[in-house]
Amino acid sequence: MSFVCAKNNHSPFYLFLEHSITVKKILDFDYEDHLDFAMIGIVSAYKDFRLCFEINKVLEINLCKEEDLEMKKMKRGSASLFSLYNYSNVDNEQYIVLANKGSNGHFINELKHVDYFMLIRNLSPFNSIETITGKLKHISLITNITVLEAVDYKSSENFLIIDV
Repeated sequence: MSFVCAKNNHSPFYLFLEHSITVKKILDFDYEDHLDFAMIGIVSAYKDFRLCFEINKVLEINLCKEEDLEMKKMKRGSASLFSLYNYSNVDNEQYIVLANKGSNGHFINELKHVDYFMLIRNLSPFNSIETITGKLKHISLITNITVLEAVDYKSSENFLIIDV
């Protein structure tokens, strides 16, 4: 806000406040189209490497440890690191196991009871989410498995930062 001096018919000078008008433009980003994967929530008290070893055996894949995923939180000014495993096969089917509990919070706050997420991109027509969950249920380290829809959760846009 600033004061501006101007001439007026009634008095030699007239003081008034000049208000600067700020126009805000809100862009609506529809990220739901980019959440093109199947998602399974896994509850397990075991460490990520032990769980992925068992998943590799049961699904006959080779999940490998990637660099931890770093997510910076704007409100707190801190970053969280989340354990990340990845595997892609010759059919371009991709399996990602991501820890929900990081160094400074949860990846998806609405699902604090879930320990890991398994994301499956480009699911092969010879495979199904039911087949995969059926095999995962045979792993004794897993307490619970739930098929989830990423678009159902407010913080699902966090999955957009996964680039492996």
